[in-house]
This record gives sequence, C-alpha cells and structure tokens, in this order.
Amino acid sequence: MTMGMQSAPDGDEDREMAIGSAPRNAWRRWVPGLCIALASCLLPYAASADQTSNVAANPTPAPSASPSPAPVAGGWRQRLQAEGVTLRADYLSETAANTSGGKHLGSAYAQQLRAGFDLDLGKLLGDQGGTFHFTLNDRLGTSVSATDIGNKLAVQQIYGAGQNFRLGELSFDQYLDQRTFNFKVGFWAWGNDFGLTTLLCNFENNGFCGHPQSMPNDSGWSDYPIAKWGARIRANLTKQLYVQTGVFQVNPAGSSAPDGFYLGFHGSTGAIYPVEVGWTPGTSGTGLPGEYKIGAYYDASHVSNIAYPKVLVDGRSGEYVLASQMIVPNAGRPGGLWVFAQGTTDDVATSLIKAYLDGGVVLTAPFAGRDRDSFALGLVRADVNPKALALKTTTDLASGEEVAEMNYGYALSRNVQLRPDVQYVMNPGAFAYKKIENAWVYAVEAKVTF
Repeated sequence: MTMGMQSAPDGDEDREMAIGSAPRNAWRRWVPGLCIALASCLLPYAASADQTSNVAANPTPAPSASPSPAPVAGGWRQRLQAEGVTLRADYLSETAANTSGGKHLGSAYAQQLRAGFDLDLGKLLGDQGGTFHFTLNDRLGTSVSATDIGNKLAVQQIYGAGQNFRLGELSFDQYLDQRTFNFKVGFWAWGNDFGLTTLLCNFENNGFCGHPQSMPNDSGWSDYPIAKWGARIRANLTKQLYVQTGVFQVNPAGSSAPDGFYLGFHGSTGAIYPVEVGWTPGTSGTGLPGEYKIGAYYDASHVSNIAYPKVLVDGRSGEYVLASQMIVPNAGRPGGLWVFAQGTTDDVATSLIKAYLDGGVVLTAPFAGRDRDSFALGLVRADVNPKALALKTTTDLASGEEVAEMNYGYALSRNVQLRPDVQYVMNPGAFAYKKIENAWVYAVEAKVTF
C-alpha cells in the first residue's frame, strides 16, 4: 500500500499533543498511578497465607520453538536439579540470503550463545517459592536486512539489540500465598514477562518472534537480551486468569552500550509502567489451550515529537492485544493447529510505527512421530506514522512494510533443530522513506539446546 504526500498538521493542535495536555490523552497521565495503586492493593494479599488456595502458578504459555529438553535421567544435571540448581545453555544461528530485490543481493550470518542457571532457594536455603536467575548472552554476526535489503522488520530476529557479550539477567522472584502471587525484582529483559506470545518464536522474522516491534521501537520497552532494572508483581486470580504490572528503567543507550555489564543509570530517561491482563484457557486440563493478553504502557520519558523534533513530548503510551488459540488438536497425540493475531496502537505524537498487525497459523507436531516439528505461516504489517510521512517531499511513499513468512522446524534430535525458511518483504523502504524493490529471502535457523 502507498500513501501520497500529506499536508503538515496544524501547529497549535500538534503543540497541544506535544505537551500532553489534550483532553483525549489526559488518561495516560493516570497510568503510572494506577500501576502503583494496583501493586499496593496486591501486596497486602500476597503477605497473607491462605492455605486453602488452589490457584495455579503462572499459566502455561503456548508452545515455543524447540522447547528445552529435560536433563537425562540419572545424569549429573538431573542430580543438580534435584538439589536446586538448573543449568541452561543454547546456541542459535540464523543464515539468510536476499536472492531478489532489496538494495542489492547478499547474505548474512548471525548467532547467539546463551548460558545461565536458576537456583531454587527453597531447596538450597529453605526459602520456599524463591528463585534466583542468572544469564549471560553473546551475539555476533551481520544482518541481511541492514546491509542488503534496507527494511525495518529484520529477517534475522537475533541480530540487533545487544550485539555483544553482556549480562542478560540478574534477578530474584518469589511466589507467595500458595503461588497466587509472584513478585520479581532485579536486572532483566522484562519484555519476557509482558506482551510476549511464545508461539511466535516458531518464526525467524523479528516482526513475529518476541513482541510486536512497535513496542521496542516506540517506547522504552525492553527486548531480550537488553536488561533493565525494575520490579514486577503478578496475581493469578484463577487458574486461567492473571493480572500484572511493574515499573522499569528506560535507558535508550542500553542496547548500544559497548560494556554489556554496565549496571548503572547513566543515560536513563525515566521509567515505563506496563499493565497486562492475561487469560490462558485450557490450562486446567479441559478445553483447547490458548493465550490471550490485553495490555497498555506509559513511558514517562521526555521524547521528541515525531513531526517537530525540537518539541519535547511529556510521555508516550501504547496499547496491545495478543491472541493465540489451538483450534484443531491432533488426534491421539500431542500438538495441533494454532491460529494467532496481534495488534498494537502507539502514541500518534511520538511513534514511528503508528499501528501494527500480524496473523497466521502454526501447526505443532504436524506428523506422527514428529512431536518437536512445526510448520508456520504468517503475515505482518507495520504502519509508518502519517505525521512522519507528511514531512517528506517525495510523493507516493509506502505507508507501511509487510513481511510474509513460511517455514518448517525439523527436530534432528531432542537437542538439535533446523528451520528452513522463506520470507517475502514488501515495501522494504517504507521506514527509510525510499522506494526499494520487494525482496525474496531464503534462510535457515539452527538451534542446539544443551
């Protein structure tokens, strides 16, 4: 889709949005207070010890790509786990080639090495429900999107943020009141807890895997492996329904910092306050599994107006709806056909990606005896903010970027998976405000879980 040149907005109207005083945006100023109030209401209940509670712990999410295998029975890792020490490590590589279109033809390789451990403090120290998490992450390589295609939604999702050796997590979480409440504090990529559909990491494009890319592009949202200081509290209201909120550091310099072990606050611009309600049907053992999330955030940072960069905006916000649902289970064996859809809207005065939509299908365990395999097909679109387009003199610019992806995840063993992949990138120059030919990309992802 394309959009012609638009006239600049009225100066007084845009200035009103920039200072955050427009009546229709006034509610956003209440979001931080609501988050704090919600946390304050939840904490007293968390301190109680209702022994009759039968509420489940964190609801089971949709299946992700190549779940980590359990330690071999009788092995040294299983013995450590029984003592309270769980070790984690994996290697992930993504090789992609642009074979048609884009800026020019080319290929790129990116990789990630991750290792860490979780300490069950109940087994180790008698602190029932407490867990300490530690993760190291190392990324290197190049991006075919950056060097050869020129598009926004990177075809290799592990390239980009945190392209170095860094601390990925240093955190502590505690369950309370028969696991009804969970409190987490520390230094971690808190986007792993909010706005995440785990099913979509059966895709390789960054537009699917992780979060809708409007979140980290338009706010201080934290994508793995970029860790930020913060705290989160979650209440499991029933076995299938939860609500959570938190407060986290916003530091735009975190992703590009050469020192991946810097834990200070230099470069911080404020705090972000997310709120999320989630429903996970099927987790009680009846019905088909699904995962539904509705959320919003308020980032209190002072940032530039997208149309008038010298004008600072007092805060920015966004909303999201995420849904995935199994609709056809496999007969007599695990897996089945899932459908998914996601949508976001972001602050019109500050966002680069004004709206975001994706949808598709994932078939897990597609064949008998192939329980770890998957087939995925999806389409994603990111809209350029019309206010940004209106400033450009070039006419007939694309109003957004789209990517279609299809892949098959093939498990060579319980620890090794290959994912051949094809992507078609449409309007790759939309966010560069250029006309670039649509691109065909062929890729393969390899993952080894230790």
